[in-house]
This record gives sequence, structure tokens and C-alpha cells, in this order.
Amino acid sequence: VNWKATVNIEKLPDNLTTWVVKWFAVTKDTKVWNFESKFKVKKILNLLPSIPRFFVSWDEIELSAIVINNSENFLEIVPNIDITNVEVIEKPKKQIIQANWQELIVWKIKVDAMKNDIDWNTYVSDITLKVVSWDLQDSLKVSKKIIPYSTPEYTFTNGSTYDLSYEEKIFLPDYIDKTQWQIDISIWATILTSLLDNVENLASMPFNNFYTTVSALKKWAILKWLYVKAWRLEEFKKITVIDYNWVTHKLEDIINLRIKYLKDYQANDGWMMTYDDCFTNSYRRTCSNFWLTWEFLNMSKLLRENWYTLDESIVEKAFSYYKKHLEKQIKDYEQRWSIYRNIEPFYDIIWYDKEFIKKYILTDRFKGSKDYKFDNISKLKIILLLQDVDFSNPLISVYNKELKNKTIIEARWTLLPANNYRWNNIVSTSLALRVFINNSETEKLIVENFARWLLAQKRENWEFGSSYDSTEVLKAITEYIVYTKELDNVDFKASGYLDFKEIISEIFNDTNKLLLKQESYPLKDYIRYGVDNSLGFNKTGTWKLYYDVWLRYFLPIEKIEARDEGIIVSRNYYNYNEYNEAFKEECITPYWYWNYYWSYNYCNKVKVKNIDSVSWWNKWDMLIWEIEIIIPSERNNVIINNFIPAWAEILNTNLDTTSSEVKNITWNTNNNWYSWFSHTEIKDDRVLLFADHLYEWSYKYTYVIKLNHIWKYHNRPAVAEELKKPEIWGRSKWNFFEIK
Repeated sequence: VNWKATVNIEKLPDNLTTWVVKWFAVTKDTKVWNFESKFKVKKILNLLPSIPRFFVSWDEIELSAIVINNSENFLEIVPNIDITNVEVIEKPKKQIIQANWQELIVWKIKVDAMKNDIDWNTYVSDITLKVVSWDLQDSLKVSKKIIPYSTPEYTFTNGSTYDLSYEEKIFLPDYIDKTQWQIDISIWATILTSLLDNVENLASMPFNNFYTTVSALKKWAILKWLYVKAWRLEEFKKITVIDYNWVTHKLEDIINLRIKYLKDYQANDGWMMTYDDCFTNSYRRTCSNFWLTWEFLNMSKLLRENWYTLDESIVEKAFSYYKKHLEKQIKDYEQRWSIYRNIEPFYDIIWYDKEFIKKYILTDRFKGSKDYKFDNISKLKIILLLQDVDFSNPLISVYNKELKNKTIIEARWTLLPANNYRWNNIVSTSLALRVFINNSETEKLIVENFARWLLAQKRENWEFGSSYDSTEVLKAITEYIVYTKELDNVDFKASGYLDFKEIISEIFNDTNKLLLKQESYPLKDYIRYGVDNSLGFNKTGTWKLYYDVWLRYFLPIEKIEARDEGIIVSRNYYNYNEYNEAFKEECITPYWYWNYYWSYNYCNKVKVKNIDSVSWWNKWDMLIWEIEIIIPSERNNVIINNFIPAWAEILNTNLDTTSSEVKNITWNTNNNWYSWFSHTEIKDDRVLLFADHLYEWSYKYTYVIKLNHIWKYHNRPAVAEELKKPEIWGRSKWNFFEIK
């Protein structure tokens, strides 16, 4: 025995770590021997590339690689590149690399311009880098996403017309990017197109107590009214609801059953009561006999209007109690402001005794005072009351004018802010729609856009927030249907054309009157640049036609400026060390009060000195990137994309390897401990922020990036937009980003 063993391994990967080989031998007479050896593997010719995470269209950048010669002799290398959707401007020449040495090779490239017939979500450049030296070679294959050099421009027009023919002009300058141009066009017969989508989700089984029963019955009564006015009563009769034993019932049966048991909640002297433990429930209306009776009277009116039968004796006893106690409260609090500033006791019960309501609301007390001004909600409810008892009252005109001045009018939406911490814009806009429908001085487009805005707030389950919010919207939209009559006997044909080429057409009738017809085109064959293009619509009959038209295109680099379409976006860049000196951390410690902490324990960055934004940076610098979003009026579902240039890297604070100093910088800097952004996502090319709701305010968000390569790059604008309202958006200015 020569005690030698050989193992041949044809290939082993190049590896920085050490390979370990363990040998074992056993003889026939049970002798054991073991041995361990270690070795490393390295390629004679090695290619280590340096490529950005993504490319930006029109960027001229450098791709580089280090070529390593691990042999004992010099090597003559030939670099090669095979790359798609990119133009190679300059290639490296043959080079000689000395033994056990390395050299840097560089390709200068220009990323292709944008193309109209590609999907930017999947547009990539396939790269193969290779170095060859005689019989040796090394190569690498990767794919990198190509991103547009800017964000698109949007131009929007919308409207409605009764005319048989209607025309607008589209003008696009000759200098826009002609490879990326698209039009989206929609036509429909009513703004209520998605009205009944998932509306049956409102038919959920309430709890077995009085307050939730009354709330559900109010909502269901208005829901039936909605179906009747939409000419869909048979569909309402098919709606089912599942009880807490998973038994399915028809909604109509549940309504009649709950109405039958309402008398069980009435006390002997007429007031309504609940079986809840009121001491564990902080909401006054679920516990107060007075307010529960008001809720019952409000509900009874709605049920009567929708052909449901109630025990009239219950209603009469309830109103008798309510009237008696309302008069007592007014007398007891006559010297105080609260009962006269509270419109609720009178709201929606006027049908029971107009003269009684007149006695108290037709007074100077409802004009407000120097010490107290009515909010928008109260003014709206006063108008609704006065419209029923004294339509000629001058207060109606005064408040109408004040509310109109406070109305926010946008491209295709109109809303009235609540101006009251107890309510939201959905409630105030619902009431405004009902008020302005009866105001002959109000433009019809404002009323129409109130309804548009409300329907845009609808969630997938048809809820608008709380049950109360949904009920108010149902009331308003149903009154709008009655007012416009646009769902009655629909029957007409409509078409749209661009430069006399038909691009959309549909016949609307009672079967498909809730249809939204949409088309999208790349318009290379439709549009003329530098001249007016005709955008028109034709229709038959006397019905109203609604339309939306969106234009999407890209401007050349030198034409890209900041744009404010309802959201203002700007960016600043700060030196990392200067920023840390300019801000200090202040913390608030919670204190103990009545067996719980009264405040939160939080820390916030406070600015102690001013610093200037920098315009150029050095390689390997860390840079503070600050984005500021100014919201002129409340917005919902705001998404913000803050892009970074190629060869920059966002430091991810979710990683344990990121320093605590960087994590403290990456935060809101608007002097508020609370994060308004409910979702933050770090991608290769951007930071994505999302906020469910933003109030009128200036919001700032900062994060840290690292600069990895010398060059001059396209820095795409940051963009903020409101989902479901793409015409509400803003962007920062485009600029070059230079790393020295």
C-alpha cells in the first residue's frame, strides 16, 4: 500500500472563502486515519463588473469592470460588450495586464430614447460583459431595467353636454416627444355609473340593540329609495343578509321583522331605550333616551317614505315625549348658547310638527353672534330646516353665499369642507349637495361635481366611512337622481372623434345606462403636431352625455418644469454632516396621571440653524434627500414617488446594518411626532410614500442616499398624486445630478 489517494474535481467555483477537504481511511485491522486540508480557488482571469441597479432613458453613463490577472505571466485581454437598447459610445481597447495585477476598463454608453410600443414596466437592457485572453475568458450576464428620463405630462378635459354635437380643440407643440403619446377617452350616460356596484354590502346584520337597529333601518330605507329611483326595485328585493347563526334571509324580511320589534324598546312614557351597558360606551347617542328617541323619529320618517308600515301609536308617543323634553331643555338652558347652537334637536323631525319647529328656529339666535360662528355643517342643516318652514327667509341666501365661497372647486370635483372636528368632508359635501340642488342660483356643474366627488370616495364594499356617513351619502345621491332624472328612460347613441376619425362609440339604453365606455390609443396615426386638432362628440336624443379625455405625453428635458395641479412638490439636498449639525433631537417624556400615561414618549428633530441646499456632490458622499409636499386642501389616498438617479443607493433603515444615526434622519421633519405616511417602501430607483389622509399642511420627509459613481445623471422629478383623482397631482423640477 502506498497510502496515496487522489480525487479529481473537474470544476470548482471561484470563491473568496476557504474550501475544506476531510480525508478518512480505515484498515482491515480497524486502524483509523483522518486528515484535513484547506485550499482556495481563484480564476486566472477574473472580471468584476460595476453596473448600476437601473438605467434611465437618455442617460450617458459609464459601465466599468476590474479585470484581475492571477497568473504569473502578463495577459493581453480583449474586452467585449453585448448590450440591448443601449448605444455604446466608447469601447476600451486591448490591454496588457501584468502578472498578479489588475486594471480598470470602461465602456461609455447612452441609454436609448423612449419608444411608444413598449411596456415600461418590463423594458430592460440585457448585458453581457466578456474579457478574453488566448484560451482564457470570463463573462457576466445581467438584465437591468430601463426607466423613462422623466414623468409624463397629463392634460385633462371633461364635461357634459345636451348638444347633439360638441367640439373642443387639442394643441400639442411640435417639440414634445413624439414616441410617447396616448389618449384615454371615456363616455357615459350618467355620473352614477358605479352607483350599484357592491351596494348590497350595505345590507349587513346589525347587533341586537336599539341604536344599531335604528341606524340599519335608516340606511336600508334610503337604500330601497335609491333602487326605486334607479329603476331597479326588483334587484333590491333579491338582496339577502346573513344573520349571526349563518342563516340567510331576504333583506325585506329582516326590515319588517326589526320594525315589528321596535315597540319592545319603548318605555311607558314614550321615550326609546337601549339594552346596552351605557357606562362602557362613550358615544352619547347610544345611551341618551332623548337622542335615541330623536334617532327613532328620524328613522320613522324614512320608513314611511319607503312604503313600510309602523305602529303609529309608538311614533305618536315618542314624538310627544321628545317635544316635551326638547321644550324643557330649551327653557332650562335659555341663558346658555349650547341648545341654540345645536341644530340636531330640530333636524329631520320637522315633518311631525312644523309649527312647533318654527317657534324655535325662526329666531335671531340662529344667525350666530360675535362670540360664536356656525360651522359649515350647522349652516347646511339650518338651510335644510328653513327650506321646509320658511323658504323666503333671507338667512338661506346669506348662508348659501357664505358656503359657496367656502366650496373647493377643482377640475371635475367639488367639495365643501366640514370645518368641524366632529364631522368629515363626506358629511358636509352630502349636505351641500342636498342644499344646492334647491338653490336656483347655484350652477348645475357645481351640483354635478358634488355628486362626482361623493361617488369617488366610495370604497370597494360601498361604505363611505361610518354607517352615518354612508346614510348621508345615500340621501344626497338619491335626491340628486330625483333632481336630474338622468336615469329615466335612457335611449341614445353617442360617439367621439379625433380629427374626424371615430375613436369611441356606444348606444346607451335602460339596460346599460350605468355603463362607462372607455378606450385608449397611442396616437401616432391620429394627431398632428403644432396645429389644432379637433376633438368632438356626436349624440342623438335629448339626454345628457358625459365625457372624460386624458392626454399623456413626455416633454423634452429642457421643457420640464415643476407643476402644481393641486399638490406642490419640491426637493432639497443637504450635506450629511451639515444636516446633523443643523438639527437636534428633542424628546418628550410621558407623565403619570390618574393611573395612566397622559402623553406619548417620542423624540423629534428640531431645526436649530439654517443650511443651504447643495448642487453637486463627491463620490461616496452620503446625502440627505428632503422632499416637501404642500397640501392646499385636504386630500385622501395620496401616493408620492421620489425618484433617485442611477448610481445612487438608498440606505434602507429596515436593515440592522444601517446605523442608528441614519435611522433617526429618515423620518418626517414637519415638527410632528406622528407619521402621516401610513406606508413607506424603498425600491431600487425611488422611495414610495402613501398617506390615507393629509390635512392642509406642509409635510417633509427625509432619507439618506449614498453616491457611488462619478458622472452627470438625469434626476427625474418627484411626483405626488391623489389616487382615483389623477387630475390632482404635482411634481418637482427636473434637474441634472452631478457627482464629482
